[in-house]
Amino acid sequence: MAAYIEEKQDSRVMNWNSKSASTSRTYHLFDYADTQDAILALGAYVPTDVQVATYLCSQPEYEVTPIFSDPEKTLYEGKVTWKTPDISSGGSGGSGGSSNTAKDPQEPEDNTSLTISFGTTSELIQYGLNGRRYVTLGDGGWVEFISQAAQGINRQNDLLPPEGVEVNIPTVIITAKSVISKAVATPEWQRARYSQLWTVNDAIWNGLEKNHVMFTGMEMSQRSDDNWDLTYTFEYKKPTGDENGIEYFEYYTENGTEEVPIVRSNPWMIIDARYDEVKQTIDDGSGYEKTVRNLSEVLTHNIYNGSDFSDLGMVGVD
Repeated sequence: MAAYIEEKQDSRVMNWNSKSASTSRTYHLFDYADTQDAILALGAYVPTDVQVATYLCSQPEYEVTPIFSDPEKTLYEGKVTWKTPDISSGGSGGSGGSSNTAKDPQEPEDNTSLTISFGTTSELIQYGLNGRRYVTLGDGGWVEFISQAAQGINRQNDLLPPEGVEVNIPTVIITAKSVISKAVATPEWQRARYSQLWTVNDAIWNGLEKNHVMFTGMEMSQRSDDNWDLTYTFEYKKPTGDENGIEYFEYYTENGTEEVPIVRSNPWMIIDARYDEVKQTIDDGSGYEKTVRNLSEVLTHNIYNGSDFSDLGMVGVD
């Protein structure tokens, strides 16, 4: 008798949600020589794709088990499962072998997907201190003072950097996923993207201010169809200063608090506080001298270049 396959009709199961779908069916396989013949025959018998609601499930998975309940026949039970690409084994993301999920672009013409995360990082805020703040208990309660005497914290060792306070500042990380065709992602194109790393946007990008978004990283993965899955990372810094773009470097002198106005064209510019070292005699009758750092100038340095982010090939993001 020729070998044959029958589907167990009441075995069909379908699962569907807003992000993915899957379906499975069970088959009985009769009179096949061994499990290898049975699973190959099952693969040729079932469809490669099954529609479940709004999703096309593909990449079937096969499981074949021998059943010895009938001494007159060789019987196998086979189960086949179809899934959408984002939940299929290996997460291949379509015929091209993409590692993207269903929400991410699958083909070069698809729009770029963006993910935004928020966090914090540490930054050193410098102050030109000739004194220190402290609080003491007086007759009327706790009172705050600024000491301008020799006990100021700028009596540190001359080899140490200027004073500073470490603070936490918010960060915004943007992750973008795109698919770049093999015709575009030539070695020359890739080298140009490497050269673009650690540059800021030279024009408004994705609604964010010029010079405020830094291109910080890129990951490329070539697929089986020779197109490329790309993941870009960016960091955004909010504008500095007041409504006129002016911020102030604050420092203390014997005359009290003073400020130096600073204008930075972008928040990625580095603030460089420079100090003069002056020898002063300690006013305690000892005749000893101390080294005092006096603020001489505050400079800003633009160490990052700008670039055209449209060269990154992100469809739907400008």
